[in-house]
Amino acid sequence: MANKIIISRVINFDGITAKTEDMTYILKRMSSRSDSSAYWTDQQINSLIKEIKNSELSLMYIEPSFGAEGAFLYKNYSFEEINPKN
Repeated sequence: MANKIIISRVINFDGITAKTEDMTYILKRMSSRSDSSAYWTDQQINSLIKEIKNSELSLMYIEPSFGAEGAFLYKNYSFEEINPKN
């Protein structure tokens, strides 16, 4: 039987309620490399945060009960209901 991953927490950072410190932490984590360097500079991260605060971009953080967390930058999204019985 395969392990099932359960999402424990989903945080959607928007331009209204998001704290800069929290977004900075998530963006630094998602851009970090194994050698402690990062894909994004502090200036690039600040630019992304500005876009989030201006509602031009959103940041979603997903924390599973087991395994690695994930973070996604996006401009828009939609959910589609899937009926597993059909």
